[in-house]
Amino acid sequence: MSTLDPNKAISNVAVMRSRGVIAEVALMLVLGGWLTPGMAVSALPTEPAAPADTPSGEWVDPIALNVANLRNRACAGDVSASAAIGRLYLFGNGTFERDLSRAMPFLRYSGERGNNQAAADYAISLVTASREPDILLRAAEWAKFSVYRNPTYQSMQALQLVKLAAKGVDLSAGLQAGARRAILANLGTVPDGEVGPCRSL
Repeated sequence: MSTLDPNKAISNVAVMRSRGVIAEVALMLVLGGWLTPGMAVSALPTEPAAPADTPSGEWVDPIALNVANLRNRACAGDVSASAAIGRLYLFGNGTFERDLSRAMPFLRYSGERGNNQAAADYAISLVTASREPDILLRAAEWAKFSVYRNPTYQSMQALQLVKLAAKGVDLSAGLQAGARRAILANLGTVPDGEVGPCRSL
């Protein structure tokens, strides 16, 4: 194996870096003694890679665009989109911070229209926002509604979280209200009024 000329390797660093990741890997192998400088140069691409589908105009963040489209659909009354955007606001994501005040209208709107996950998430958002007795009763109502409609793992968890947060508060009135709400929903009654959840924002 030939010896490495440090001055020659340093002068070639800028050239090698301009040729991408393969160049960097080759340089590390040369400096580590795994390749000779001649072997490293032959491993480099001769032509720079062309960028694939470079967008014209300004770059748009696809995640933010998808969230904006989802929010627009939710505001137009799409129940599934409302549940999804409410969940994003409830837990936060890489595009925006957690915001309970924005999550609640979306989750309630979707929960009122039969989305079981949204009803459970609405109960969680209420408990997270406040431990006041009247808020805990509303949270118990929505958690019971979710369990009564469809006893999934998530709905059962939401009900347990509400009970833990209550710390001895009598939740029976809220639980009964949730059961009544579920019976009415099973009969097909849907609240009148708002076309979408964004009217209250």
